[in-house]
Amino acid sequence: MLVLSRRKSQSIHIGPNIVVSVAEIRRSSVKLTIDAPRHVSIHRAELLRKINEAAAVLRPPPAATEGEFLGAGPTGGQHSS
Repeated sequence: MLVLSRRKSQSIHIGPNIVVSVAEIRRSSVKLTIDAPRHVSIHRAELLRKINEAAAVLRPPPAATEGEFLGAGPTGGQHSS
């Protein structure tokens, strides 16, 4: 992790195509501008977490293996007594 200090109107370049600039500084918040190509996804962390949680709900369960059909489970339907 890289930690940098910036003042208002200063920027950070990430690779050749992404620029993050400090637009405004208030008491407990910093307003940033991000200039990046359209194909680069940019999300706030809390929204990305919600997006990933929603995608997990919509994602189909993994395919069953041969022994797991009809609730047989990984033992192939054999029960121990």
